[in-house]
Amino acid sequence: MTNAVLDIPSKKEPVKSEVPEHLIYEMYKGQPIYYKGYRDVLNGTKTFEQIIGDSSLQSWLKIKLGAYLLNLLEPLGYEVYGGEVGILYEKDNKRSADLAVYPAGYKLDSHYIKISPEVAIEIDVQSDTQDLGGDMKYIKTKTNQYLSHGTKKVIWIFTNASAVMESTKQKKFQIDSWDKDVEVLEGISFNIAKMLEARLQKQ
Repeated sequence: MTNAVLDIPSKKEPVKSEVPEHLIYEMYKGQPIYYKGYRDVLNGTKTFEQIIGDSSLQSWLKIKLGAYLLNLLEPLGYEVYGGEVGILYEKDNKRSADLAVYPAGYKLDSHYIKISPEVAIEIDVQSDTQDLGGDMKYIKTKTNQYLSHGTKKVIWIFTNASAVMESTKQKKFQIDSWDKDVEVLEGISFNIAKMLEARLQKQ
């Protein structure tokens, strides 16, 4: 699969937009990337709260995966951040991650993290991609940005397709069913199908 990059020219000045700032999900080369559903907010058919909420499955995966990975990775010197982790790469380049694995000890404050994570985990596309070339182009661009800034692995989980996509610098955009084990770091993996099955067995 070819390596797609979103072709948006750099701007010396931030792009002015009539869309309210709270509807901006990320920034790429000075261009705003809006939350999926922002058009519905603008035309009054939905509220902002209605478009930013997670589904029950998305929310469960964030909490369950975060807790599971933290338990395994913390003894190895890593921490797991969750819930739209803000990452600032350069001016006007801001990304959000659902889960991000970092070496332990990063100074905690009220600002975006300024380094790329060791591993980024994304659960579904949260942005409007209509003017960005579609979901897959957005996914490739965001994945490439992670990897070019030092992230070792990017994992995308697609809840509607029950699939997982893994990318490293050596192997990009490898898609498989989520009943396969997904390695986060060497010796540390998860299997979503098994996690969901275990949950059902407890009921």
